[in-house]
Amino acid sequence: RNNDLWAYIAKLYYQKDITREQFGEAGRIITNTNCFEATNHELNKHSLTPGYDHDVDEWTRVAGRESMYLVDPYGHRAFTRSLVPSTNDPDNEHYGIIYRACQSCIPTHKKIFYRRKTPVPDGLNLQYQVLYYSSSSRVTGNFWDVDFSLHSTYEDALNNVNPWKCPNNSFNYHYTFYGRCSPDGTGVNNQHSRFHVAGERNDVAYFVNKPEDDGLQIEPTNIIKGREYASGMALKDPTDGTIYMTGAGREIGWVRDDFNYLSEEVDGDHTAIVHVGSISVPQPHAWSKSGIIFRSGLESNAAYYGLFLTGSNGVCFQGRMYVGSYYSHFGCVQAGIKEAWIKIEKQLDMFYSFIGAQETEGGPITWTQIHSREIATIGEDSYQVGLGVASRMSFAQEVLFKGYEVDAFFFPSMAPTSSQSPTSGSALTELAVASQSCTSYGGVASRAIDGSTKYGWGDGSV
Repeated sequence: RNNDLWAYIAKLYYQKDITREQFGEAGRIITNTNCFEATNHELNKHSLTPGYDHDVDEWTRVAGRESMYLVDPYGHRAFTRSLVPSTNDPDNEHYGIIYRACQSCIPTHKKIFYRRKTPVPDGLNLQYQVLYYSSSSRVTGNFWDVDFSLHSTYEDALNNVNPWKCPNNSFNYHYTFYGRCSPDGTGVNNQHSRFHVAGERNDVAYFVNKPEDDGLQIEPTNIIKGREYASGMALKDPTDGTIYMTGAGREIGWVRDDFNYLSEEVDGDHTAIVHVGSISVPQPHAWSKSGIIFRSGLESNAAYYGLFLTGSNGVCFQGRMYVGSYYSHFGCVQAGIKEAWIKIEKQLDMFYSFIGAQETEGGPITWTQIHSREIATIGEDSYQVGLGVASRMSFAQEVLFKGYEVDAFFFPSMAPTSSQSPTSGSALTELAVASQSCTSYGGVASRAIDGSTKYGWGDGSV
């Protein structure tokens, strides 16, 4: 065959021009050198990429990398929530099946099915165990042959037959997900894929045994990428509206923000309310932020006002007065709390933040105002309002948002329609809204009672 080196070497062998040993050596050199790179090169020339089409009526993709990436991985609780336990056979119970597809793995390890034999404990981050964990020690709640087994086919996993074996009957937890195990117990190396490590198996995806249209549904988010960490996704429970949201990011703050943002465009005055809690992250940070943000736009340096539950510093309020300026940290309350009801009200150029108390779930919420600030640069036209998450680390944290509402805010006008507006020099008998004019904090002189343009509070500004 023309320009086929392997065919030419074979021709020489059959002509007895080279020995059997020389034929074998030449064959190993030709077929084992840069085959993977050569294959990818040819695919790229034709604008092709490896991939995998799963059955969406049976499986939901919960994580993927390289050519098998669609969205960022599900978070800890969303991952576990998506596992579907068996219901038909009380003598053959399982608590969900996870399917790994690996395009770059050897044939026996291209498809692996993880059968969950015990319920997932509340304190176990199974998503982290599957995607990232590598250690000489095993983690309670995820013991091989106690909490899970591995199988080569979905049918075997469903029927609990032909489980994989491990060398010396020992699962090696350094080898993420598959433990150096195989169908016949032979030790197999280099088939693991930690999702934060570039040098391991690529083109990998994980699926769980539920139809994609059932249960949690993906909500599109905006990745505000002011630096290098921002990533994340959001899922919504269609039954109760709970939002399972993940977010990595350097910070919501400094000059450029770096976080995941689930937002909508609005205009006029609005109120946003949410309960934030159940933060889960492999690498906790005291200043991680999860909460409500009003922003002038989706640019990383946009003006904003935010109210957040932090990793351990309580509920904190901060903002950026102007597009491109450094952010201002205004303070925190209730250090150490793990969940909170929070609310922001926008009234003209004023932003008011509140923390809520609820004695019983579903009962009334008592709101306490904790801060206010004038920021005239948000809402001059339309603006963004929504939920933001930044872990402060490269690992994303998952947060549960409950009871999320964004509603238009209405408040009494200075002069009711049934009476005329006050004339110059007349007594003011109706409720009026006045704002300070100290321009060092974003005040606008035209809205001050005296029209003051003073910069500092000590200058007599109103």
